[in-house]
Amino acid sequence: MPIYERPFKKDTHIYLENSVIEEFYIVKEGRVLLYREIDEQGETLGPGDIFGVVPAITGRPTLESAMAVSDGSLIVIPVTSVEEIIQKYHAIPMKIITTFSSTLRQLDEEIAKLRGEAIETAGENYEKLFNLGEFYYERQEYEKAYRAYIRYIELSPDGIHVDRAKKQISLIEKFNPDVKVGPDRKDGLEVFYPKGRVVFLEGEPGDTMYIVQSGSVNITKVVNDKETVLVTLKQGELFGEMALLENKPRSASAIAAEDSTLLEVSKDNFELMISSRPAMVVKLLSILADRVWITYRQLAALKIPDPMVRLTQMLYLQILRERVPITYGARVKLKLDRESLMKMAMMDPQDPQDQAVFEEMMSRNSMTLKEDEDGKIVVLSTRDAESLANSFYNAYLRSLRREKQ
Repeated sequence: MPIYERPFKKDTHIYLENSVIEEFYIVKEGRVLLYREIDEQGETLGPGDIFGVVPAITGRPTLESAMAVSDGSLIVIPVTSVEEIIQKYHAIPMKIITTFSSTLRQLDEEIAKLRGEAIETAGENYEKLFNLGEFYYERQEYEKAYRAYIRYIELSPDGIHVDRAKKQISLIEKFNPDVKVGPDRKDGLEVFYPKGRVVFLEGEPGDTMYIVQSGSVNITKVVNDKETVLVTLKQGELFGEMALLENKPRSASAIAAEDSTLLEVSKDNFELMISSRPAMVVKLLSILADRVWITYRQLAALKIPDPMVRLTQMLYLQILRERVPITYGARVKLKLDRESLMKMAMMDPQDPQDQAVFEEMMSRNSMTLKEDEDGKIVVLSTRDAESLANSFYNAYLRSLRREKQ
């Protein structure tokens, strides 16, 4: 189905919260209000604004209701036509990316404010780069150490460890004259990394994402002087995609697990990707939309005063982050223990009342949830866990409605 125009009348709904839609919209004329049942205020959109993209692309329920606050009209884009439309109208995916970027930045700031978290400074992230250099040097992984020292000096030329980093670079160059950083070669969007070469390091600023064309890439993190492989990505998988949305440092390192060819995509060459690989753009938008949807739900959950609702919502969102099927009997072991999950839900693991809430959730749902021998939470049925989260959330909404009557 092609793009078409749809008129709307004042005070009519375009869609309701928690419904499934298969199209998204651009306001052509008039005004549209986006609002949520648990929020007192909404957001008013005008001509040129885009909405409904996240639920349409992900297939997840709408996060808000959309109501016309004046007469007007919409440009309607069916999700089944997204790939065709992307090829024809390059401005649409660029507009979506810009909208996602603005939305995610705002959500992250609100979440940090709710949690009382301080945002890391650039200097703190550059310290991570120097520490990575020291870590890899001690392990005699000199090419990785070289990359970390080089980037530390580039990004923090007045840093307190610059002299040490320069000394280490000189030693590495003396005994490893062929040491290299970056890809071995480039060909348009394609870049080639030999086995063991760093694609990017934790703490580096990022403005590019990557798609594995061949080979594989390890996503790693160094914690307590131990390097852990978080995941190994293979052909067709994406990483570093948040660089297209956020101006934030890399949260982990990416290292070629074998000789690998990658597509390197930035905002500058994104239009080339739209022309040459529209199906990949659709996949990228789906992944980014899912991240926005989950972050939006996380913020909404953290605003809820009932700790059981927050806890079950955080549990459900962690399941979604694992990208496992939501079906009866589908099992997943989360990377979280009770303390981590409780902190995520803004609960105090040492508080007896908060502990009692966690115990109640586990004991009342022993057929769905358990703690493994290493303390990690295991979900025995993802569909039942989803139903658990929805039941507490819907009960909370009903109580809100009663209070408003």
